[in-house]
Amino acid sequence: MRCFLFILLIHLPITLTAQLNPREGYLTVAGAELYYRIKGEGQPLVVLSGPGMDGSYFHPSIDPLSKTFRLITYDQRGTGESKGILDTLKLTMNHYVEDLEALRQGLGVEKMHLMGHSYGGLLAMYYALKYPQRLQSLMVVGSGIGDSSSKSQQSTVNERLTPEDREAVGRMTAPGALDSKEGWVKLFKVMWKPYVYDQQKVSLIKEAFSDNTTLIRKHVDRSIDGNYLYAQLANLKVPTLLIHGDYDPVPLSASQRTHQVIKGSTLVVLPKCGHFPFMEQPDVFTKTIVKFTQTIKNK
Repeated sequence: MRCFLFILLIHLPITLTAQLNPREGYLTVAGAELYYRIKGEGQPLVVLSGPGMDGSYFHPSIDPLSKTFRLITYDQRGTGESKGILDTLKLTMNHYVEDLEALRQGLGVEKMHLMGHSYGGLLAMYYALKYPQRLQSLMVVGSGIGDSSSKSQQSTVNERLTPEDREAVGRMTAPGALDSKEGWVKLFKVMWKPYVYDQQKVSLIKEAFSDNTTLIRKHVDRSIDGNYLYAQLANLKVPTLLIHGDYDPVPLSASQRTHQVIKGSTLVVLPKCGHFPFMEQPDVFTKTIVKFTQTIKNK
């Protein structure tokens, strides 16, 4: 009995440390060193930002998920703490998919839950189509697909901006204005306002842009070349959850169409939140994720 108690007392501090303190590191992937952050124990849950933004804006809002999962975020190629000279030939959607696959292998993860936010949701879907056998589930948050979705989103944003803000945005998107992180940060101090239901929470959105944001988005968008996945997603067999804030400028119809295409998927609309439901409704968001994954486990 004394031996058992001694082992238990040693194990508890290690377990608590793993849950409370994130582990950080770098993984060398095809000419880049990708910075990653892991917090918690349990089944792996990898969270994706969109190309051109790093993963810092997820924290601390999604950290409660580390009580259930081994929560993994990382800074994608050319962003945040990740290092390496950018090769524009590697700034494609497929290469970002391969970066994620290399990260999975490098971290020794057999299968994972994968969640993508906004443009990261599109990246997550591309990964799911190429490596479905590596996923326990797919979760897509506030992500629209297609030109009609983009046009509707922009229209809603413009309607919510004040005339003064629209004039300021015009100046801040002039040629060359977005060639640096400072330009993006300045722009989105205005542009995030229409994306948040509770304006007091705009300040929670971290400045996760980089000097490479324009370059990355340009090349990744070009690599997609109008391929918006609906035909391929119809054959996806991965358990899928779609989360959408009822105030999100990204039209709900975009998530509804994806829901219709992916057979057996679940769509949850969260009230009183916009594009960042994990910031505006963190408790409800966390419970939604946990409940969904438990449902999969129990099937």
